[in-house]
Amino acid sequence: MLRRFYDWLTKGHGSTRPLGLFRIMLVILLWTRFAGDLALWNATDMVTAVSGLGLLLLGALALIGWQTRRVMALLATLMVVVYFHLGINQNYIPFTHHHTYLLMVCTAITAIGPCERSFSLDAWQASNADRPFTEFGSLAPNRLMIVQLAAIYLWAAVDKTNWVFLSGLRLDQILHLHYFDSPFRSFLLWPPLILALSAAVVITEYFLAIGVFVKRFLPAVLIVGLIVHGGFFWLLPVQTFSATMLAMYIFLFNPRSVHRTCHVLLANAAHREPRSYIP
Repeated sequence: MLRRFYDWLTKGHGSTRPLGLFRIMLVILLWTRFAGDLALWNATDMVTAVSGLGLLLLGALALIGWQTRRVMALLATLMVVVYFHLGINQNYIPFTHHHTYLLMVCTAITAIGPCERSFSLDAWQASNADRPFTEFGSLAPNRLMIVQLAAIYLWAAVDKTNWVFLSGLRLDQILHLHYFDSPFRSFLLWPPLILALSAAVVITEYFLAIGVFVKRFLPAVLIVGLIVHGGFFWLLPVQTFSATMLAMYIFLFNPRSVHRTCHVLLANAAHREPRSYIP
């Protein structure tokens, strides 16, 4: 079994379009999460100011895909500085949360993959210059993203598998914190609802931790995951966590299917007739 898992993790090859699309989504998520905290008007030292400028410039280059591998490596290094130095070392709590750690890990995994081969200026330049170019490469980064998804769900479920959470006490405390003065307090803090939600969250997270590896479960994983993370985003201030997790779901799809879908959409966009509008 371990040998099969190792082969699945390291020996797969396929389309790089899922990784290219994720690279673009990742830059948007990084800007969304860190742009305000690292902006010059909010900087308290030189490291923060330089980190903010680096995020802006490196993010822009990664977005368009120029010198993508080098830029993504620098961006991953910057995220390590943000998380460990500005967050943990300087005890800036917002940078030590799990959603910032997840963004750092996703940036690092993207950086080690063939992220320059699809939806990038590098690919466009190679294609126009008739240099050897292909949109296929190692799927190891894609598979690592799936492992990361499973690890998040598994350890989140393990952390909640105790009487404090399953009895509803922990969720009741969280909801009290955010809905103490809310007009929806009487409904959301109804004890039977909190008890049911607590059990449902744990069961769902165990299911998702296993389901991301089982092909026949993937349709259910996609639907349940969308509902769960949509619910988290609607009910609680999870910032970029739900969006990052859902962006990672692109790696659950067959890379060949993603490639073909993108090809059809791009071909239709290129050959669409201009519309005429009557004032």
